[in-house]
Amino acid sequence: MAEAAASARGNRVLAWCALGLAVFGLSKMVHTDTSGTGPPRPPISADGSLVVYPTTGQELGRAVPVHVDLPRVGIHADIIEVGLTDSKAIGVPPLDQALKAGWFSEGSAPGQIGAAVLDGHVDSGEIPAPHQGAFYQLGAVSPGDTVEVTRADHMVAVYIVDYVETASKNKFPTQRVYGVVPYAALRLITCGGDFDYKAHSYLDNVIVYAHLTGTHAA
Repeated sequence: MAEAAASARGNRVLAWCALGLAVFGLSKMVHTDTSGTGPPRPPISADGSLVVYPTTGQELGRAVPVHVDLPRVGIHADIIEVGLTDSKAIGVPPLDQALKAGWFSEGSAPGQIGAAVLDGHVDSGEIPAPHQGAFYQLGAVSPGDTVEVTRADHMVAVYIVDYVETASKNKFPTQRVYGVVPYAALRLITCGGDFDYKAHSYLDNVIVYAHLTGTHAA
């Protein structure tokens, strides 16, 4: 039942995206980095296919995620729930909570079969200096890195990163991010690339893809 439910949710998300209604964007991002370098940048998107992983036998039922850790790059963030905006785009944490990640609660939960989606700001002028958001370091993530998501049921879903890309917001890889998968997957998304000062928005998204390798008690 859990797998069927996750697939149904994944199909619903994919349908919204196919209509162009749920393409991820952070149009309200406030750019605060004056160093000229900006956040870390992964490689530009390569049009490669992702490996389909078998289920591990350790998949979990549904529970709200509360914290995400990527230890190697120093990402440690509490998680809040986000849904769809009035314009049918996936929501993000408020700018004054930019140190938190957002979980798209209408999709799969971390640990469940399907693609669970977490998003977060790269920076925000509404938080204390140095104004770096929860996912500022996401572009520094590499394949093989570990991601741990702690859930409200005191279980931790452990993932290994498969692939990291920079993708233009105008050519968002909808199928790769939101498509139905037969295993427990995780997607982490933030803004990246060059900053358009006129539009007050980054031009690209940084996207991390990962698969579940195990679970343990918190």
